[in-house]
Amino acid sequence: MFHASQRIYFNLLKVNLILGVKNEEECTQKYFADKKSGKFVSQYSGQSQAFFVTKWLFSEAQTKAGGEVYLYQYDYPAHAIHTDDVSYVMGFHDHAKRSKITQDVNEEWLSRTYPIYFANFAKGLPPAPDWTPVVPELMNYYSVNKSFTDGVSPEMKTGYHRDIIDYYKGIVQYDDNLSKIKKKLLNAPVQYKELIVLTTERVNIRDILFYSIILGVLLFLVFKSYQCWRERQRSAEESPLLIDRLNNNE
Repeated sequence: MFHASQRIYFNLLKVNLILGVKNEEECTQKYFADKKSGKFVSQYSGQSQAFFVTKWLFSEAQTKAGGEVYLYQYDYPAHAIHTDDVSYVMGFHDHAKRSKITQDVNEEWLSRTYPIYFANFAKGLPPAPDWTPVVPELMNYYSVNKSFTDGVSPEMKTGYHRDIIDYYKGIVQYDDNLSKIKKKLLNAPVQYKELIVLTTERVNIRDILFYSIILGVLLFLVFKSYQCWRERQRSAEESPLLIDRLNNNE
């Protein structure tokens, strides 16, 4: 199976629909909250993220089912928009006619190399000698790029958008946890159905430290207040005895 992706992609379904989450509203709120707080940062739009996640989920599933999957990403910066590489595959890429942009030497090289990849794959061969099938643990893919000036050529890379993939796998887990909690609350006695659904996010160490300090201060104030109260009680108990002693001395 051949899976391709580009750096930029538009007009795709929302990521939540791709993942098939059941608690779409809560997961969407979590996504925007994580973006606002900086817990999740990405240079790509939500639509591009959906495209990357889709490609990886299909690649991973087909590999685990016993298939041989070749994943690649078209990384040439001049034309990394969705389907820009299709004309390379078909063999009639001509920017001069289509967009009034002359092909540079790198694109001319890519236009000759691209058809070879697909021809080899159709023959049952690896698309390129150094192109290896997907290994889910490595998240490996073939970066198709060329720059004679910088010495860049197509090569295998690992960690295909790992930060994005890992984040959305966390979203799926978050959704599963919410569904389990909601199911338990649905089957719980009436008095427990208004319980607050706790977050499934990882605990922030700074938050623990902050609240621990506040709790410590409150406990200290309570303790000091208790000491003051005990002192007043002791003074109140000792005052009559002191008066009796004074009277006896007289």
